[in-house]
Amino acid sequence: MNKIKAIIIFLGLLPTLLPAQRIGIGLGGIYNFRTKSIGYDIRLHWQVTSRLAIVPQYNRFPAFNKIFEQYYGVDVDYTIIQGSPQLYVLAGVEKNNWFNYYLYKNEYAQPEAVTEEAGLGLRFAKKCLRPYLELRYNFFWQEINARAGIIFFFGGCDSGRKGGARRRGGGKASCPAYLD
Repeated sequence: MNKIKAIIIFLGLLPTLLPAQRIGIGLGGIYNFRTKSIGYDIRLHWQVTSRLAIVPQYNRFPAFNKIFEQYYGVDVDYTIIQGSPQLYVLAGVEKNNWFNYYLYKNEYAQPEAVTEEAGLGLRFAKKCLRPYLELRYNFFWQEINARAGIIFFFGGCDSGRKGGARRRGGGKASCPAYLD
């Protein structure tokens, strides 16, 4: 029931967030090198400033993997090099639900855990589409995962006219994800 309430609140706030043109929704794939598992990543990217972003995420490694689990949490991304590509560092905390933990006999095999991650990422600018690549280290599980995906930023960064979009009164429009 709490998930339904959260979704309703988010959908209620969405119309107020979108005009700010700092919000993006992303989807990506994950590969965990230690467990040799593949999963997916759904994220909301909120560009707080030109360098700082808050990124709530949901990650899942489906049941066809050896480890069947999900994560939900939040990252803070800080852009070191702006432009395209952007280089950023990230740090985050996530709640882990390990669904088939009972198949493993070790001290870490438990249904829930809180984990911390840190890593580096590259984000490429292509109008309001932001492909990304990330390499992350999970301190609790002591494992590395790689992610690749794309984030779509709302706000119509290009009107489709040749030579780039123009605002009323002149001036070249830029993607709002980079604005302060």
